[in-house]
Amino acid sequence: MGWFFKKKQKDPDPIFQEVGQIKQQSAVTEKKLENIEQQLQKLTRLQYKTGKTTEDKLDSVTTILDKQRTSMADNSSEKHVIENVISQIDDMDIVYNRLSNDSQWSGLLGQWIGALIQTLEVIGIHEIIHEGEIFDPTRAEAVESVPMENHQLQPYEITMVHKRGFAWKSGRIIRKAHVTTVKEDKQ
Repeated sequence: MGWFFKKKQKDPDPIFQEVGQIKQQSAVTEKKLENIEQQLQKLTRLQYKTGKTTEDKLDSVTTILDKQRTSMADNSSEKHVIENVISQIDDMDIVYNRLSNDSQWSGLLGQWIGALIQTLEVIGIHEIIHEGEIFDPTRAEAVESVPMENHQLQPYEITMVHKRGFAWKSGRIIRKAHVTTVKEDKQ
């Protein structure tokens, strides 16, 4: 005869249950801590990378600003030199026109004027108005107008350049020319 004695199951000890729960909570907390540590490492790398990028950009901006300051200083001295050369050309033109009787001096002055104009062309500045062209108010100012006495002349034709006009190759005007034009014949 087989006696089956029912083994009475003991209720688990509440302490063991609590220890089991604490182990589970500890494992979950440990996983969360690992996740937080990984996120913190990623955040640290991202912050370092962002800081480095910002530093590089600030260095770039500083370099650009330094170049612009240098360029502005160069431009102001360049502008002064250009104005000085143009003024010298004006003075030489006046003397050249007065020395029409002395061919040696007028020839020499003509060469000097040509050399200065070529120097300006080297840096990208060219003369914009010449005698015989039609008056253009964007490039010249009429300081005098003469009546149409010769039928070969056209109305608004430039008969004399008092001060030469100059512009950059881009078309930006440095100084308008001062000219004498032919009046329109009102018959």
